[in-house]
Amino acid sequence: ATSDDLARLNAFDYKIAGMLFCLASFIESLAEPLIIRCLQEMDVATKAKAEGVALLCKAASCFGVLYITATFWFQNLVVDFMHPTTIDYGLDLKMKGDRDASNNNFAVTAFGVSQLVYAMVYT
Repeated sequence: ATSDDLARLNAFDYKIAGMLFCLASFIESLAEPLIIRCLQEMDVATKAKAEGVALLCKAASCFGVLYITATFWFQNLVVDFMHPTTIDYGLDLKMKGDRDASNNNFAVTAFGVSQLVYAMVYT
């Protein structure tokens, strides 16, 4: 695993997260008319309930995605993605303790997924 591999993984992480955040922003913007209507009618309870459930789902999805991306099978998948011609490279990384390229747990992508979940639940 080289520093170039790590840089490519980080760039991939940020690209995926950026796309997810853009999609989540679009979905949230669709809900704005309904949010404004709730505020005009002083229906704060409905808005608070919806936002509370959305926040709980956002937190659960963020922890879930972080847990999944930290698992052994996902890290092997990432290593195989970075080195598709070397089948046993992922196992070699684990055995040698050299986990530079597989240490990326896609944390930024996890936040992007959780924001998308928030937008879908809130909308």
